[in-house]
Amino acid sequence: MKLLLTLLLVATMVEEFAARQLPALTPCGHDRVAEVIKGKKDNIVTCYGLSSGKHVDWNLQFGGRYPDAVGYCPDVITNQPCSPGSMGMAFVPERVADEVSMIIINPTLLGDHLLPVQEGRLMCFNRNSPSTAWCDLDYIVPAKGNCSVGAGTRASPFHLAARCDIEAGASSHRGRYLCKWLQRGPVSSTFFTRWFTEINGEQDCVVYSRKLPTVTGKYYYTVILVPGRIKYALGTLDIIRPAVPTLSGCGEPNQIILENSAVNCTCSTENIGQPPGRLLFFRIGRGTLKLGDFGVKSITFSLFLSREDHLSTHFRCSLFWTENIFGSIKQFRLQPRE
Repeated sequence: MKLLLTLLLVATMVEEFAARQLPALTPCGHDRVAEVIKGKKDNIVTCYGLSSGKHVDWNLQFGGRYPDAVGYCPDVITNQPCSPGSMGMAFVPERVADEVSMIIINPTLLGDHLLPVQEGRLMCFNRNSPSTAWCDLDYIVPAKGNCSVGAGTRASPFHLAARCDIEAGASSHRGRYLCKWLQRGPVSSTFFTRWFTEINGEQDCVVYSRKLPTVTGKYYYTVILVPGRIKYALGTLDIIRPAVPTLSGCGEPNQIILENSAVNCTCSTENIGQPPGRLLFFRIGRGTLKLGDFGVKSITFSLFLSREDHLSTHFRCSLFWTENIFGSIKQFRLQPRE
């Protein structure tokens, strides 16, 4: 008897949980918008989380009107087919399972009467239930673009040059224009660029002020264009982090320099990096003494030091790259001439 009571209690709890279950629609993003693609005859929206043993209704509201019944599905147990509603075969419902229903949207059957898919709000619910799942429809022309990725911009050779020239695309929900850039590799990231106006002619989707990765490895880049979620594989970039530069000469090995004499200092690195960096040789407190060209692994500077230079004999070799890479500071002692 105790076991029977326990089973009845569990069954009651399951039934109560099912009664509280709320339906939901997919695909609907965080903005609750489902895309209906121009010319596509099988745009599918699925309603899940329904209560078993109950009828399912699909409604569509648009143009400030009272919701239209666009589909109905009886309980699965009845083994009866679903029925389209006021939009005819442009909205065809199906009961996939007890808790799941879907509707197939064919905008080509609407002719020029596209307002239902341009401004419509699609709703799904169990009959006589207060819980309704809804999603706004977005009638789109999928975006098309000529996209590329590379290293180097006008601002810096160490910035990502990612660009899409958008040639087509339209969305009935203005503002849903988006380029989603994906970087995969030793350091993965996702970043967005948005274009705000409806496309009439060419629009640009450009990544500004984003530095290249600083970790060595191969990086793969992809862009996804909205509306349409059109995916373009853009290619790869090979990143090699430079070696720390070193400073040699300048009075070595004892690091003593005679007053009123010239010395030669060499700033060098075993690996200049990819993309290639450039070396800088400077005196602390006095600024840059010599700047090398991009890709050059060694620069030499001839320096004349007088008695007045006693307080500025700290030198450093650094490398300008995606991030500055500094070598150690060397201090040299000026020795008076006898």
